[in-house]
Amino acid sequence: MNPAPLGSPPRILHIFSIFRIFRIFLPRLPRSVFLLFPPVILFPQPLRYSCTVTQISPQSRTLAVRCEASLPGKRMKIVFRDRYAGLSGLGARISSLEIFNASDPASPLVFTYRVNLSAPIEPGGYALASSLGPEAAVLYASDLFPVLQARDDRGVSVAHISVEPPEGWTMAGAEGGDAVDSETAVYVLGRLREHSFAIGNMRWRVVAAGDVSVADGEVHRLAEAIARAQAEMIGGGRSGDHLVAVAPFPLPLTGLRSTGLARGRAIALLVNPGNDPEVARAHLARHLAHEMFHVYLPNAFVISENFDWFWEGFTRYAALLTLLDAREIAFQDYLDALQSEFDAYAANPLRTQTSLVAASPEKFASPAHYEIVYRKGMIVGALYDLELRRRTRVQRRLPDVMKNLYRDYALTGRAAGNSEVLAALGREGDFARFIADYIEGVREIDLAADLAPYGIDADRRSARGRARLRVSPRLNGLNKALISSFGGRAGAPR
Repeated sequence: MNPAPLGSPPRILHIFSIFRIFRIFLPRLPRSVFLLFPPVILFPQPLRYSCTVTQISPQSRTLAVRCEASLPGKRMKIVFRDRYAGLSGLGARISSLEIFNASDPASPLVFTYRVNLSAPIEPGGYALASSLGPEAAVLYASDLFPVLQARDDRGVSVAHISVEPPEGWTMAGAEGGDAVDSETAVYVLGRLREHSFAIGNMRWRVVAAGDVSVADGEVHRLAEAIARAQAEMIGGGRSGDHLVAVAPFPLPLTGLRSTGLARGRAIALLVNPGNDPEVARAHLARHLAHEMFHVYLPNAFVISENFDWFWEGFTRYAALLTLLDAREIAFQDYLDALQSEFDAYAANPLRTQTSLVAASPEKFASPAHYEIVYRKGMIVGALYDLELRRRTRVQRRLPDVMKNLYRDYALTGRAAGNSEVLAALGREGDFARFIADYIEGVREIDLAADLAPYGIDADRRSARGRARLRVSPRLNGLNKALISSFGGRAGAPR
């Protein structure tokens, strides 16, 4: 999820902790509670389940929730999410559960509880779960509200949500209704500064809160430039409402860093700007391009298995191409980014032990697995793109493959996994050896040697003795066309 670190896994297996019923009488709330009802309802009604968020306190970083559900007179379980995307212990944030009307099947079940979001977590994880700070809140329905589950029945998620912002704050995101998707519903609160624009049938709302060291106008301009470039890249945007939110971390941090998550059509990005506004702007642009591309891949897809190497690693590369297409960066910036990724890859002990395909399901098992998915995934995306352009005399590029996948799977609702993605990559020509070596296998990447055929040299005379990629001064006609095909802003990097 970066630049550093990037990681916006949109689809992770839910893991719930179930505790015994007597725990409801202990000071700490259990993550799962059984409720017993006598079977007296002769004509069961559909379960209707709604929640309201109140008493949001930016100072104490707490909030209250009141939920109401009509139940079909059966034994019911209230289940709070405890783990998500490498985070654990989320259920411990829930306390003070009170249940009303539990013995009366003729009345709606009402329960209230409090959520404490003050516990610090690893900075990269702040965007993955609901957060609340003095300047902004990012609330996810999936970890704020429980699932109601009858024995042998599928769990029922909240369908209607309302949020009462603190005084002086406003809210952006899904605003209730009876068709809320609890897995993708995102609510951003704060003293929001807003901008909106449309691209075809796509309606975008961009909000900023607090100080991220990048002017609001620049945040708005970047988001619109990225959205337009990616809609063109993928062959048309997803219709409907989209949200981009940029806000500070909930707790003070040091140094330039960011973390983000794309859920459905909403992107939340938390930024700690560091000391250099121009460096912060470049960092924000790259991370924003990555998260916004997730609106298409994988959020628009039906996913049959984990292929994070593509939807994270190749999306990381697609973010670079987005900024080139939007003329936000120059080709030298692109080369510098590849070198930076390679430096991290070269220090990874798993680089010759774990393939991209094997590392993807283990992304959260260790930092080394995570880095293989993102760093190696991005480099392999670049090598594939360069070779595809060379073989087709710049008539095809990686975004064309992504466009075909989007058309054939996302727009049709067909499920996609490793085999479908690898088949799409392989259909562009004789890429069987490339796929076997770099995606399914563990062949080590030698970036300088691998880029030389495309007219890119490694200049080892650069500052501090580090190699820096450069366009070769001696290019043949094909390599001139290949490098020109990347476009980008003219001139040296900023």
